[in-house]
Amino acid sequence: VPEHWHPGCVEIHCGVRNALSFGFNGRVYRLGPGEVFVNLPGERHTVSEHPKGLILYWIIVRLDAEGPSFLCQSPAESAALRQALLGIPHRHFRGTESIKRLFQSLHLLVDEPATPLRTLRLRTITLELLMEVLAAARSHTVPADESRLDGLMREMRSRPEARPWSS
Repeated sequence: VPEHWHPGCVEIHCGVRNALSFGFNGRVYRLGPGEVFVNLPGERHTVSEHPKGLILYWIIVRLDAEGPSFLCQSPAESAALRQALLGIPHRHFRGTESIKRLFQSLHLLVDEPATPLRTLRLRTITLELLMEVLAAARSHTVPADESRLDGLMREMRSRPEARPWSS
């Protein structure tokens, strides 16, 4: 997928089967099963692999600053949720079973007939999904290969005189 962006929107991806590579800010992030990747509004990104058998959930959430309500929450709750999503501390992290389950629920609801109860369920599940994504991002459980490299880089920066580097 060529470089693109989503003005005013947060895009959240959850890998289920196989891996997908995102190019963002000069770096490639490999999204594997059980991992989450988040793009913020207006961030240019690419998708460089789309393997056969890929299963990926994603949602694009519009974060319009105008209007007091977001997902029918109070103005204070809406502002807090927008601020938390725009300030998400980590973009690539291990997801949770709850995130996967909530994505599955949204996927199933799309095909249901439009009713007020369906709308309420969509809004409720979307809100719960966003809260779970924020909690998982705060816990910063990064993919195993990335955390090993990040740990080694931190160690090297903190003690450049120590050798050999073999974590």
